[in-house]
Amino acid sequence: PNPPAPAAVRAGPADTAEVVLERAGYKPELRRSLRFFSMFAIAFSIISITTGIFLNYGFGLAYWGPAAIWTWPIVGVCNMMIALVVAELGTRIPLAGYAYQWSARLVNPTYGWFVGFAGLLYMAVGGGAIMLEVASPLLLSEFNVNNPSPRLVLTVAIILMLLPVVINIISIQVAARVNNVAVFTEIVGTVVFGVLLFVLWGVHAKPSPYGAGILFNTTSAFHNPTWYAFALASLLGVFTLVGFELAADMSEDAVNPVRSVPRGVLWGLGLSVVLGMIALIGFTIAIPDLKTVASAPLPLLAIAGYWLPSWLVKVFVAFVVFSMFAILVVGAGAQARLV
Repeated sequence: PNPPAPAAVRAGPADTAEVVLERAGYKPELRRSLRFFSMFAIAFSIISITTGIFLNYGFGLAYWGPAAIWTWPIVGVCNMMIALVVAELGTRIPLAGYAYQWSARLVNPTYGWFVGFAGLLYMAVGGGAIMLEVASPLLLSEFNVNNPSPRLVLTVAIILMLLPVVINIISIQVAARVNNVAVFTEIVGTVVFGVLLFVLWGVHAKPSPYGAGILFNTTSAFHNPTWYAFALASLLGVFTLVGFELAADMSEDAVNPVRSVPRGVLWGLGLSVVLGMIALIGFTIAIPDLKTVASAPLPLLAIAGYWLPSWLVKVFVAFVVFSMFAILVVGAGAQARLV
């Protein structure tokens, strides 16, 4: 059946979430247990500035040099405009499975299926790629397995992908606790380490050939027109500051979703932009050798490895791996509700 028109679902100032769901045409079956902090944690951990910066920092360096970090706040402001639309839709149509629900009710069910299926694909492919290509090898390196066989990498990746599903099957409350912890690991894995590197650079703990001017250096591996290089460098933020809308997938698990979901989305994105910028400045100013770092497969590891002892680098990697794992915990819960 065709979903009711948006006007029939819209929440009034005195309407409870249950009344809105009843107008939408079905009875709620999910237990409302997620409060504001959990909704914020979902948006914040699915954005995962730790994962995004860790994986995409080298891309920005390659196309616009260290100055690529200044595209981050521009992308953040633009994405905040999108987040405001998402927040508004979250107050008007507070239903789980946002990608289908919103599209189906604002356009038609056929378009809703198209958008919903695309949402499932991007979450499934993205999560699998991160686990197979990055999280699994990094986790094995924590146990000093530096040249694992492809079969071992695949096995660990499959385990890392199944665990989030099991966690969500046990309870959404357990999944929420994992995401709450992920807020801490995100902050430590990026901001704390970024600030630590900034301090080590500031006190000249080791020789560094660059001053603060490195932050505006546009030396890059690829030589393209400025506008083109700037556009590609901005993908550092574009590839990272996404996914905040998945908090809307949990609308029917949320306590007072008309308030908690929009606020969770806006706070999750806003804090990610601010904290991510702090981390980017810290890591960039601590670059020991631009050519070496730019050519490294994972530039942040090259920077951290220069300034920090090996055991602390392992701690940094542990935070990165947990942040990647938390993405799948959120993603599994969101996908289940979308399906």
